[in-house]
Amino acid sequence: MSGLVRSLRPILAISRVTFQEIILDKVLYNFLLFAFLLIGVSYLASQLTFIGQDRVILDFGVSAINLSCGVIAVFTGASMLAREFDRRTVFVTLSRPISRLQFITGKFFGLIAVLLLNWLFLSLVEVVLYLSLGGKLNPTVGTALFFLWIQSCFLAAFAVFFSSFTTASISVMMVIGIYLVGNNVEPLRQVILKSREPWLRNSLLVLADSLPNLSHFNLGFSLTYGLELGSKFILMSLGYAMLWIVPLIFFTGRLLDRREG
Repeated sequence: MSGLVRSLRPILAISRVTFQEIILDKVLYNFLLFAFLLIGVSYLASQLTFIGQDRVILDFGVSAINLSCGVIAVFTGASMLAREFDRRTVFVTLSRPISRLQFITGKFFGLIAVLLLNWLFLSLVEVVLYLSLGGKLNPTVGTALFFLWIQSCFLAAFAVFFSSFTTASISVMMVIGIYLVGNNVEPLRQVILKSREPWLRNSLLVLADSLPNLSHFNLGFSLTYGLELGSKFILMSLGYAMLWIVPLIFFTGRLLDRREG
């Protein structure tokens, strides 16, 4: 237990410093303001209709929170390591008895803490507006909002991973590609299933299953129609996120040796 505590202390210290650095970054507030304006626009749009005002504010609000958290995760995660190398602070940190995995884990935890704070603020605004227009909270709405944060952590892990061996701009483009592909895996599977060649269909299905699938966190259909979600689906989605995030952070720590060189 004492060994675990000693290994967690540097992670928490790095997380705290990373959290403070990102919070002080003016770019963060630009993304937050943009999302807040989108939610405001959604409120105005809801006033233009007499039917389903709560549904309009919910759909627009979810999109705004998704965009804000996703953009912060991608751009901040992709530039986080590059900034450390540019300032040479990474060498000072790693000169202490801190492993590269602890360093990366601490940086990642600091980033997802910022994402959590951003998500909490925007979700609170969204819920208040939604209730003010006659909407009713249910487990599906709460789960859909929570999965927006999980998806942003998912994207942040990819951004940090790519930034360990390439530039920040290329990392951003690669994560955007992951996002686009991840949101179209299920339609791709439907196309593959129509193939008449069994060997080709099976090979492509294996390839599709190996791609990051963001449909685990996208509850658009269930949210729109208020469908009840089972606990099995929620646990499987959380497990799927961890199945990608943990290895990505681990391999980022391993790849940091190459980046140092």
